[in-house]
Amino acid sequence: EKIEDRLPDFLRDVAEAGRFGMTLPDAIIVASRGRYGLLTEEIKKMASQLEWGVPVATALRLFEERVPTPLVQRVVSIVTRANEAGGNVADVLTMVAHDTREAQLQVKGREIQMLTYLTVIYISFGVFLVTIYIMAAIFLPDMITAGVRGRELL
Repeated sequence: EKIEDRLPDFLRDVAEAGRFGMTLPDAIIVASRGRYGLLTEEIKKMASQLEWGVPVATALRLFEERVPTPLVQRVVSIVTRANEAGGNVADVLTMVAHDTREAQLQVKGREIQMLTYLTVIYISFGVFLVTIYIMAAIFLPDMITAGVRGRELL
């Protein structure tokens, strides 16, 4: 999860490097100098592979295997296809970074909503328990006493 949090930042940095005319491998190598938390180590491995002449598609696939999350798999698939198709990969990377950030914000929004619902459920359960206690401790003894007095009157 921590790795996925920093992925959009890395993609944005690669896109910015690509806008200055760098190829995708060179942009990844330049962006690998940044700090991306737990993602930094994996990016440095990928940059080292690229410096040793490993094709970018292979380096991305190996990165995907080391970080097997659905988000990383989706990003690697899109970036690989965009690189194979040619054209302006920087624009694709910018869109993927934005899309990735939006997806993360949606997930966090859903988590907050679920936390709200969970809080309401726990509060409702607490009110239910207090109500049961009050009925059992106060009303039930009074009802039993009233029933006994009613029998005595008959």
